[in-house]
Parts: sequence; structure tokens; C-alpha cells
Amino acid sequence: MFILIHENDISQLPDTTPPEVISKIAEILKGLDENYGSGRKLLDDGGFVAYTTDRQEAMVALPKQTGLKIGISTPEFVEVIETATESYLNVLNLTNNEYAITAILPKSIAPKSLLNDF
Repeated sequence: MFILIHENDISQLPDTTPPEVISKIAEILKGLDENYGSGRKLLDDGGFVAYTTDRQEAMVALPKQTGLKIGISTPEFVEVIETATESYLNVLNLTNNEYAITAILPKSIAPKSLLNDF
């Protein structure tokens, strides 16, 4: 799992990450950097993007590291990102007025309860 706080963190993503997913992550992180500062830390206002392609990480590691329980927490919105090979979900969760956790994961590993929301 990748926890991305700033736009320049995109370089941490594996080469196998679809360009459409990279573009969406870059868009989100650019907005966070512009609105909350490029010097912020993980727990500062703004938030971060969590990216994973592994179901175990999404269901176990993500809640442990961030408190976000995909499929249990109610997202603000869910957007589908279509790629050449697979659909991904962009799941926005607001934890308070100034902090958002955006999870991006393949639709194929998302819990059914999340898929029922849209």
C-alpha cells in the first residue's frame, strides 16, 4: 500500500500503475498541496491518498494505518476510474472538516457493500 501526501510522492508508485490512476492521484495531491501546503505532514490538515491493488491491504492494513474501513465507513463519493485493463475506484472519505482520506483501489477487490452504494 502506498500512502501519498504530496504530488511529488507519485514517483513512489510502481511502473505497473495505470496512467489514468496516476493522473487522478496527481490531481488530488496537487489540490491538497495548493490548498494545505506542500510542507504538511501526514496528520496535518488536508489529508492523503492511499493506493493499493491488494485486497488484504485494503481490508486489513488500510484500517490499521488510517482508521478507514472500506465498505464500512460511508464515503462522501465514489468515482470510477476506467483504465485500459481494469476499473478502479476513487473513494473519498472525510474524517473531519479539514481532513480527507482518498482510497484508490481496483473495483475487483472492493467490498460488495461499497459497490452497492453506486
